[in-house]
Amino acid sequence: GIQVHIDKQIPVASGLAGGSGNAAMTLHGLNKIWSLGLSREQLMALAAKLGSDVPYCLFGGTARASGRGEKVKWLDVENPFYFVLINPPIAVSSAWAYQHVKIDLTNPVSCVSLIVSLLHDGDFDGLISHLHNDLESPVQSAFSAVREARGILADAGIMGVLMSG
Repeated sequence: GIQVHIDKQIPVASGLAGGSGNAAMTLHGLNKIWSLGLSREQLMALAAKLGSDVPYCLFGGTARASGRGEKVKWLDVENPFYFVLINPPIAVSSAWAYQHVKIDLTNPVSCVSLIVSLLHDGDFDGLISHLHNDLESPVQSAFSAVREARGILADAGIMGVLMSG
């Protein structure tokens, strides 16, 4: 057996896959410590059993995910995009957000393909005009801190304001 202590630096319930990242790095660590020699494909299969975001978190970077998020295709993007995260002092669980939204959890392939194309082209303006998060509306309706933070950023002229998660 093994005992693992994780010093979590990603805010809880921030929509940044903190728990999934912890699980992914634990898999990497166990593979190395125990000299398991698991291949990338084997690690991905194990990660998919742990959670939807865990396969992506194994290797990070820019990727397109499908299925529940467990099918990951990494993208070669040369143009870096930078982000600033603000974290209002509230925590909204994924379970709460998904219970309060009425959506089809899949995006039309054409929309996803367009976003991938915009990333490849480095078209920042085009990319931000297509940013969308279906979970944002119910969260903003129920949590004024999120609504207010988004409003402050938008009023300041920040481009591409979007809730994570």
